[in-house]
Amino acid sequence: MHTRDTSRAAASPIDAPVVLSPHERQVLQGLAAGDALATVAATLKISTSMATSYLRRAKSKLYGMADAPAVIAVAYAVEAIPPPPLRDASGLNLSRAQRDLVPLIAQGRTDMQLAISVNRSENDVRAA
Repeated sequence: MHTRDTSRAAASPIDAPVVLSPHERQVLQGLAAGDALATVAATLKISTSMATSYLRRAKSKLYGMADAPAVIAVAYAVEAIPPPPLRDASGLNLSRAQRDLVPLIAQGRTDMQLAISVNRSENDVRAA
């Protein structure tokens, strides 16, 4: 009787590291910084159509995401581009309670984890 060997699971495409070319990475980082694609292209001294091509390739490599914000979020998540530096919350126009939450939110904590961390109710955390 023949049995199938299932001891080795096939790696899913999501498990494989995403490797972007330097230009693909630079285009995504420029967009992540808030620049328009034309501005990113000018900064990189390439045509807008070339920047569009690099963005299209990056989208393809990043699981076919359609819009730039989703591509950037996925690129951060899979560490294809370095995350932006954390900003000092004191410079933001927020209440003290809101400023206390900023670094915790940046760490990706859930509402429940935030509430526990700042010793407040989950509803208060959501409202802030």
